[in-house]
Amino acid sequence: MNTVRVLLVIFITLQEAKATRAVCSNSVRCDFESTYCEFDDGSNGTDTDTWFRGSKWEMLHGHRGRFMYAYRGSADNSGRTTVDLTSPSVCSQTPIQVSFEYIVNKNNSQLQVLTRCDGQDSTDVHTYSQHVHTWKNDSITLYPCPHGDTTVVFRGSLNVASAVGVDTVSIMTGKVFDL
Repeated sequence: MNTVRVLLVIFITLQEAKATRAVCSNSVRCDFESTYCEFDDGSNGTDTDTWFRGSKWEMLHGHRGRFMYAYRGSADNSGRTTVDLTSPSVCSQTPIQVSFEYIVNKNNSQLQVLTRCDGQDSTDVHTYSQHVHTWKNDSITLYPCPHGDTTVVFRGSLNVASAVGVDTVSIMTGKVFDL
């Protein structure tokens, strides 16, 4: 009887592990050309305080193809706005390599990249706040949640008449080598 109970517990545990693996991945890649790639744009059904997918926009010039962007118009001066673009869940107990293209169009805007665990943001935050005239590439290492799945958050923090953009996101798990 105890053997059957132990086998049943093992079977249930394996099924739960399979179910968990079905909702997360070891890698995420997206160029935003034809889809959001299961990224959550934070819109909650509204057209304000969200990320958009587009190909041309005057504040973020010099890029080909579609990309994700967040902006704040000049008429809206109600203070700083923060919008999150959140990746699908990543299964990893090892460092996460995040490569992406980005642009920050004004010195008063920021792009932050961080991880989120069980609804809590990590304190390991990479911040891009220097105004750049052209799109830049970067590759950073983030650390996964100690328990559960990890999501990567691209956070736009915007003041009046500012914008940030993100494209060609690659999130890979495993050993990361600094070159």
